[in-house]
Amino acid sequence: MPNPFSYNILVTLDRNYLPVLRVMLHSLSQSDPEGEFTVYAVHNSLTEQDLQRLHTLFPRVHPVSVKVPEGLLAGAPVSDRYPTEMYYRLFAAHSLPQQLDRILYLDPDLVVLNPLRKLYEIDFGNNLFAAASHIESRAFRDLNRLRLNLPEQTSYINSGVMMMNLKLLRNESTQEVIDYINEHKNALLLPDQDVLNALYAGRIIELDPMIYNLGDKYLYFKNMKLPREERFDLEWVRRNTVVVHYYGRNKPWKENYLGVLGVFYQHFSRQLTEMEQKLPPEPVPMRREERRVADTGKIRDILSACDCCRLGLSDDGRVYIVPLSFGFTEQDGRFTFYFHSAKEGRKIRLLTQNGCAAFELDCSYQLKEGPTACSHSALYQSVTGFGRVTFLTQPEEKKQALLAIMRQNTGREDWEIPEAALDNLCTFRLDADEISCKEHR
Repeated sequence: MPNPFSYNILVTLDRNYLPVLRVMLHSLSQSDPEGEFTVYAVHNSLTEQDLQRLHTLFPRVHPVSVKVPEGLLAGAPVSDRYPTEMYYRLFAAHSLPQQLDRILYLDPDLVVLNPLRKLYEIDFGNNLFAAASHIESRAFRDLNRLRLNLPEQTSYINSGVMMMNLKLLRNESTQEVIDYINEHKNALLLPDQDVLNALYAGRIIELDPMIYNLGDKYLYFKNMKLPREERFDLEWVRRNTVVVHYYGRNKPWKENYLGVLGVFYQHFSRQLTEMEQKLPPEPVPMRREERRVADTGKIRDILSACDCCRLGLSDDGRVYIVPLSFGFTEQDGRFTFYFHSAKEGRKIRLLTQNGCAAFELDCSYQLKEGPTACSHSALYQSVTGFGRVTFLTQPEEKKQALLAIMRQNTGREDWEIPEAALDNLCTFRLDADEISCKEHR
């Protein structure tokens, strides 16, 4: 099997654009079947469940929540026209992990048709960005050059698809950006995009819009200049274009959409709908938010205090619940549970059929008495969730699963596991795609 190719992807959005982001991520995942995508989501409204759902839908997509450091936007004008989200792209290099030296920014309102590897591996030289224009009209190009005082041979680039040279961008002053906005805010039409063009013109590698930033308007004006027999059709786009971008107000998910490139969005949207129908419903937000436990370390401590994990399995329209001894591991906030069983039985049959299970654990129960029946309550800690099940076949992974179960039950893992036990037992793991922890103390 070929080695996976690792991409670092940056997105910025609020929660209202989450359905559009899902379509984009589906197309991104489909564009390179061997790609692994770490997606840094800079936001102020997504929940942990939102990000977990993305990984459930797209196992090769690994979402990472990015919070903008406090004080980074001090002095920046913020209003309806200049929302906080506008600055995320401009200051991304100062918010992302220092070990990253490059990242590909993608707007949510696009689809990826072909692999991005060539763009991702681009040689920056001393440039800060690689991006494409979205303007074919010479009049508009000239207007933007005059408006922003751009050099004569510089195109006005669109900021929706950008390779970013994080190593050099970290040397750029954030105060210079804020000062420029304060001095020119009355002249900025597309604020963050105008700022990128005005401040960094001459340090941007210009990409071919037909390949990396194709929109309906650009395609229309491009074809208008060509003889009919030389015009670019949808088959050419499908084979050659890497990114189709639905910039502006003309969006294919809206009723008044006008264009030809929307067929690609609709294609991925239909596929995504079919995928989502095979998954359980999205988790409902916790009603008593003050009881939610989000800290990974705290969840780990609660799981360590539990002595039984109940699996919920679908059985021809009914729910079959079975209590099991368990072990678990956690890495980077992802929890994996381990179980052992006889090789046959109702549980094994249902796990084989479904490939997934819900789970529940609880501990620390204590009755909280009150003067009346209705004033009684219960103190508790609980964990619920859903995940995919994998049967373990290799002796070493089966051994590690059994040692995890022994550690959970005895506090020790220095046990000898006979080979005969490995052969006679069925061991399986559950990778938690969704997990919710709650306590009332």
